[in-house]
This record gives sequence, structure tokens and C-alpha cells, in this order.
Amino acid sequence: MKKFRGFTLAEVLITLVIIGVVAVFVIPVVIQKHNNLVVEGRLAKFYRNINAAIQLSELENGDRTIWSASNNMIEFEYDEEGNPIKGSSSIEKWWNYYIAPYMSTLKIEYKESGCPVFYFADGSALEPECDQEYSSTADWFFYPGDPESCKKRYNNDYSKLSGVCGFSFIYFPDCESKYSGTPKEINCKYLPNTFEPYKWGWDGTTKGLTSTQQGYSCLSDSENNIRKRSYCATLIQSAGWKITKDYPLNVNY
Repeated sequence: MKKFRGFTLAEVLITLVIIGVVAVFVIPVVIQKHNNLVVEGRLAKFYRNINAAIQLSELENGDRTIWSASNNMIEFEYDEEGNPIKGSSSIEKWWNYYIAPYMSTLKIEYKESGCPVFYFADGSALEPECDQEYSSTADWFFYPGDPESCKKRYNNDYSKLSGVCGFSFIYFPDCESKYSGTPKEINCKYLPNTFEPYKWGWDGTTKGLTSTQQGYSCLSDSENNIRKRSYCATLIQSAGWKITKDYPLNVNY
């Protein structure tokens, strides 16, 4: 009878070391691919759903250009102590009237400023820019995952989380008439839908999306923390809502 020799302890340890080394290189790649797929899917889904909701709402509420609170400063009602009353902001009233009936909103939560954050069933969320020095219904931030986790991960630094776990969008219901006289500021032909990835000042070129000299680009070195890397969602959109190998950041959600 043949006698079979088992593995020695040294052989087992060497095998485990090899497996560990391989895992160190493989697991991060697998995780990143998964992150990419989730972020791509939720960006594309949100873009599709928000613009479909706007179109459906127009059938009931008339042309979007005459909707109340469109492209205006966001206003709040305040209590006796001067604190914003939750649910009182003009942007939330706008959302509940024009968008919510046509786009399922899982819940609404509030930041300390009283600014609403709209949550969706797939785990993503959307917040208007209404707690900065300048607030407007034009500027929005989309999170493929939980916004609080995203902001905590990067210490609420938008210059670090932008293009990674949060993405800038812009809302222009009447671009042509309002901005046709300022082509250097915004070119309306790059805004085919009302709700678009941020494109303010974009020159329409791929280079314009990644130039470090452009304050809004996905590789921006701008000191403006809120606007830095604003073009990242546009860069993903330009690739068919795909995060390509040359995308400059590692996304997560």
C-alpha cells in the first residue's frame, strides 16, 4: 500500500502567506469594482427618475418655468427663538408639490440649518444647497449612499467627498431665456434636461472636465470647497454613466 505524506506546518504556512498576499491585492480591486457599479447605477437611476418626474409634473402643473420657487433663493419660516422651522423651507414645499407625487421619496430628514435632505428607497439621497452663505434651488448634491456617513468619513469637507461619495447637480428650468445672454458663464446646449450634473461654465470638452486649471473640474485645485470637483458627475455621464479606468478618484457610497 502506498503511504501518503501530509503537508508539513511550513508548507501550510507558506500557502497561507501566498493566499494572504494575493488577497491583499485582489480584495480592494473587487470592492472598488462593486463600489463603481453601485455609484454608476444610482447616478443613472436618479438622473432618469428626477427628469421623468419633472416631465410628468408638467402635465399636471404646467410649464416648469412658471413653477413657484424655481431658481430662487431658499426661504425659511422661523420660530420665536430665530431657529428655522423644520418643513417650512420653500425648497421642501416645492419638492412636495411638484416632485414627490411623481418620484417616490422614502423620508425627509433635516440638517441643523433646517435644510431638508430627501432620501430614496435605493439608499441614495439628495440635498439642496441651502445652508451655505448663498442658497438657491439651482444647486443640489446627490449622494449614492447615506449622506451623513459620507460627510462624516471626510469630516464634512466637500472638497474631499465631492466626486467620491457625493456629486454636484444643477437645476435650470429656463436656461435659454435666463442665461442666453451670458454664454461665457453657462452654455445651455450642455443642459439637455432640466436636472443635470453640474455644468456651470463648462466648455463642452473632455479636457474641460479634468483640467486642474478649471475651478469646477474633477481634478480641480480650487480653494472653493463647495464647488471643487463639481464636474465629476458630468465626467461619469459623458462616459455613458460609467466610471472608467481613468476616472481620477476612488468612489464609494
